[in-house]
Amino acid sequence: MKMRDIVLLLCALLIVTLINSCTRSENASHEQTNMAQENVKVVPVEIFHVRPGNMTQSITATGTIRPFRQAYVASEASGRITRVNFEVGQHVEIGELLVQLDEELLSLGADQAEAQKMQAKATYEKAVKDLERNEKLYSEGSITEFELETARVNEQVSKSNYLLAEASLKMAKRQLSDTRIASPISGEVAERSVDVGETVAPGTPVVKIVETDRLRVNIGLSAEQIVKVRKGQGVELTVEAYPGIPFEGKVFTVGPEASPDTRTFPVEILIQNSRDHPLKAGMVARVRVAVEVIKDVPLIPRDAILERSGEYIAYVVNGDEATKRTLDIGAQAPDMIEIREGIAIGEDVVVVGQENLSDGTKVTVQNNIK
Repeated sequence: MKMRDIVLLLCALLIVTLINSCTRSENASHEQTNMAQENVKVVPVEIFHVRPGNMTQSITATGTIRPFRQAYVASEASGRITRVNFEVGQHVEIGELLVQLDEELLSLGADQAEAQKMQAKATYEKAVKDLERNEKLYSEGSITEFELETARVNEQVSKSNYLLAEASLKMAKRQLSDTRIASPISGEVAERSVDVGETVAPGTPVVKIVETDRLRVNIGLSAEQIVKVRKGQGVELTVEAYPGIPFEGKVFTVGPEASPDTRTFPVEILIQNSRDHPLKAGMVARVRVAVEVIKDVPLIPRDAILERSGEYIAYVVNGDEATKRTLDIGAQAPDMIEIREGIAIGEDVVVVGQENLSDGTKVTVQNNIK
């Protein structure tokens, strides 16, 4: 083989080798590009278009529900109990008889005092007539001054005896009435301390009654909060016993000075109890006092907000990318929250899928919640 043919053959082999090398390099480059594209994470999300709205700014606090009024009833007389007309949990009306003591001796004493009063009255009326007659006789010169003075003394003594008998009768009747222990308020019996056959003395506890038609909740507010609260303001309450059911009340009293222990101002809330969902004393209530209506502010759903590292954040969609925003939140409702800074009206905030996002994550919008 000639030298020229050998050179040509080597050149051909070199050209084929170079072509194969370029082809492999191009194929590898395409494979790397495809792999990179496959590794880009695209998260499906749902968004909410931020629009202006009105928000009621509220003050929230917690307190324990208590009876509006309660009465610890004690006996005012001594005696043996002959009848008990109540049980724990029973509703009683004001003036209703609760406990009856043995009244036989006191009833006889009242009858005796009545008779003594009648006798003293008759004696007094006779003394008055005698005095009138003696005054006439004295003016005619028929009796002496001593006899007239004696008639006057008799009239005064009989009058005092009559007044004393009248007071004794009132006392006897009062002692007799004290054998009937009645309810001082309308409400439910909370405690029973006595039973039939027991002997009680003045001051012996008998029963505790709590008013249940009206209830109260005492809360404490800071100086910044108390200036926004006034008597008669509407209040909404919720309790764990009835989830999702709000109860209405109103501000009943606003304390004029702060407690020296807690440095909070006492506020008392009045509630009309519900028959369908009766509240009980001792339940813990969450109180919300509406103090101001804020108009035309950015509102977003509560579910859109995440709390990370002590900050409130949300994600806004720009094109096909999610951008993290740090938020300054304002007034809150059960489902919507006011945004003071971080998101503007007209932007789209992620409400579903935000847990899977980070700043710059690619997204695809599957639903736009209006």
